[in-house]
Amino acid sequence: IGLGYRDQFGHWILGGFGHFDQLNSDNGATYRQATFGLEALGEYWDLRVNGYFPEDKRDDAATSGQVVIVGNNISVDVFADKALRGFDGEIGLQIAGHHPDSSTGSTLPSNDLRLYAGGYHFTGNDGVETITGTRFRAEWGFDNLPGFGEGSRFSVGLETQYDEPRGARTAGLLRLRLPLGTGGDDTGPAGGADSGLDRRMTTPIV
Repeated sequence: IGLGYRDQFGHWILGGFGHFDQLNSDNGATYRQATFGLEALGEYWDLRVNGYFPEDKRDDAATSGQVVIVGNNISVDVFADKALRGFDGEIGLQIAGHHPDSSTGSTLPSNDLRLYAGGYHFTGNDGVETITGTRFRAEWGFDNLPGFGEGSRFSVGLETQYDEPRGARTAGLLRLRLPLGTGGDDTGPAGGADSGLDRRMTTPIV
């Protein structure tokens, strides 16, 4: 459950949001967390930072274990969940793309390729290690897909991150956004406006 707000100030869009979410872990523990974020979006640049504030609890009853056999020794590794407080942030830049102006009559599809670099820090306690790492991602998006209407967007991306406790992790992204309707107004962000900032008003919160 969340609420956010964005507004345009000159050549930048400034926004903020707050979320409340609940996670049921694989070990059967339930955690609740509040997340707050700030963002600044330009036509080519992204700047954002998020803070994560989970409830202060550790459910040691919700544990899992696995039997480990090394040579003639048999042992059991036991794992318990712990929610950590922390923050992350990133900066992004559009390095390629094409957004046709309606006055030029261009038929090339509107698209952009953006690269992001950032990091994260989560403070450990109760015997849990502090997690500090770096994250890089790339996303290529295509706007106004044929047959799906103005405001639609398809994105493909790749993200990789690394921190000492957990090592390297890589994941892919496929996202399809479909508009509910333009409301008969062709000047808004879902109505095919030519302004790059108008298009960025519908950028998903990260």
